[in-house]
Amino acid sequence: MLKSKKGPFGSERGIALLLVLWVIVFLAFVCAEFSWTMRTETASAINFKEGTQAYYAAEAGINRAIIELLRIAASPRSASRVERSPDDQDAVPEEDSEDGADDAQLWLAGGGPYRFEFGDFYCEVNIIDESNKININQFLSQSKQDPTKLKSFLESQIGLEGEERDTVADSLIDWSDEDNDVTGFFGAEDSYYESLDPPYICRNGDLQAIEECLSVRGVTEEIFYGSARRMEERVLLSPEELEQLLSGAQQNPFLHAFGAAVKNLLSHPAQGKKTG
Repeated sequence: MLKSKKGPFGSERGIALLLVLWVIVFLAFVCAEFSWTMRTETASAINFKEGTQAYYAAEAGINRAIIELLRIAASPRSASRVERSPDDQDAVPEEDSEDGADDAQLWLAGGGPYRFEFGDFYCEVNIIDESNKININQFLSQSKQDPTKLKSFLESQIGLEGEERDTVADSLIDWSDEDNDVTGFFGAEDSYYESLDPPYICRNGDLQAIEECLSVRGVTEEIFYGSARRMEERVLLSPEELEQLLSGAQQNPFLHAFGAAVKNLLSHPAQGKKTG
């Protein structure tokens, strides 16, 4: 009777199966790595393609706006035409152009949004009239000498009247001037802002951001943004950026109170700002 030969470690039966299993595991790992690499490269290629298309769609919107503004400036009838929204389908143009083109929609500085299709993309263009912007700090400094200038502006451009107009005007002047003297009958200095919850101090200097106006006595959201603006269009900070602002404002009482007020507005968008 023959005996099977044994190695120094015992029987070698099943070693082939073990090797095959190791080869299968290795091939499965290689296939998974290859599949992941291909999916990543495919996603990167798609993102690059869509990013490039979006970039040139944005360039098309800029150039379209430039062309439309130049066309209006060169048109002798531009002053007599009325701006129409691209979504206003019921509006009828006053007259057709001589070449048959639809030039009823005027792209005016300060207007928009204007929408048009560019290939597979849908472009929306807003035109901001930079030439009509004013330096608010310089304007408030001039209004310190002549408050009627600011009051006339608030009345003609925003529609404020009477005590509401005087409160906003006097408080804006007090917010930006360097003294602690109350302007007029409706101004506000540290004594007023320290009585609020949460309390903060008056800036008594140049505004660092236009949103600071929301902290000024009498300036409500409706006055600052306009009644037609939606809340989600008013906030430019992401929640992460807002938390970063609050975390870095602990040493500055004004910034801490300002950031907390903005966070409160985000949490309760339906509540308006109370004025004293």
